[in-house]
Amino acid sequence: MESHTKVDVDILNQHLIQNKSYGETQRLYSHFSKKRNLDNVLLAHKDQYNGPRVALDMMEKLIKNPRGALVLDLGAGIGTIGKKLHERGFKNIHALDPCKEFNKITRSMGVYQKILEQTIGYGVSVDAENDTYDAIVTVGTFCPGHIPCDSLQEIIRILKPGGFFINCMREEFLTIVPEYKDRLQPLMEQLVEEGMWKKIVWEKYPDHFKDKDGIVIVFQAGLANECETTEN
Repeated sequence: MESHTKVDVDILNQHLIQNKSYGETQRLYSHFSKKRNLDNVLLAHKDQYNGPRVALDMMEKLIKNPRGALVLDLGAGIGTIGKKLHERGFKNIHALDPCKEFNKITRSMGVYQKILEQTIGYGVSVDAENDTYDAIVTVGTFCPGHIPCDSLQEIIRILKPGGFFINCMREEFLTIVPEYKDRLQPLMEQLVEEGMWKKIVWEKYPDHFKDKDGIVIVFQAGLANECETTEN
């Protein structure tokens, strides 16, 4: 299995650094889901894929009542994050992912109470009421052909006041992905200035995926002047 997963992780990594369209990335994920080995691809290289661990640790640090918190796993894929959240005591988890093949897998896991088979951003409204979630966590979804900048307003809309948005992504994507370059970080800062949320954490970490540094970004909704910020 190791030789196959090495090939697959290299293929996945190559696709993720290219400027792929949304449709192209969905076809890529459909390919991996049919092979049912994306989890094995990532887990076989878990020592080089720190994004999930960083996100999970941050969730445990910030969410004081995991059993009672309602969490959205944004870009849930085949449920890797949701499964680990469940193991750490989070029992009220929704998933959002547009990939039908992935959602067939996550429905069978018994981890998610609800699965939203849709995208976020691109002018699409998420099928959730205002102020729904205590936390929204996402790992590896802010990358080429995935979640666009205009998703931030929708994320804020469905977060409860005081709720957390936790995003782990490759640091380089802030500057090399056309959708995000000179757009994503300025928009995040603009939303702070508008009082929509407060920056809590902006920290770099090694080996988000393979040898690429990651950045964990945390914002808290609706508390623009009340929270401390950690930035490195």
